[in-house]
Amino acid sequence: MTRDLYRIATTPIGWIGLIWSDAGLKRSTLPLSTYFQAVCDLKLDGKYDEAGENDPYFMNISGYLEDYVSGINPNRKPVLDIVGTDFQTAVWRVTASISYGTTQSYSWVAGRIGKPNSFRAVGQALKANPVPIFVPCHRVISSSKGLGGYVGTSAIDTKHKLLQLEGYI
Repeated sequence: MTRDLYRIATTPIGWIGLIWSDAGLKRSTLPLSTYFQAVCDLKLDGKYDEAGENDPYFMNISGYLEDYVSGINPNRKPVLDIVGTDFQTAVWRVTASISYGTTQSYSWVAGRIGKPNSFRAVGQALKANPVPIFVPCHRVISSSKGLGGYVGTSAIDTKHKLLQLEGYI
């Protein structure tokens, strides 16, 4: 087994940090203003090797991101290698099924996982999402159609920008 790899992708909407294993994408950042912010947000701590820009997996993810930030619905998502509680993974699986350019409510996600009263816990599971954009938690909004939170409340502008990019707003 090789060590996990990382690389920072440059996109028109910001720098996106990525960590992956042989099994798939483990972590990504939201689009950030600088390369340094993306590196810091990944919390590398010397545990990962930097991939070359021609790394096949990085090229695949870069192609996905290139389509996505161009307003094109990418036709094939990268394989994910994410870990969470049973509840979190159920929330992430349902969230990953929400179509590009559409939204669903926290209550809708809660109902889909068979826990209709757990909409607040759904929000917490989405806050812990290790791969935003790839598991599109920005597509989950409040029942009143407000944006709700996003990775806490500090990134609500990013949620708005991503929904705008997808043509929802």
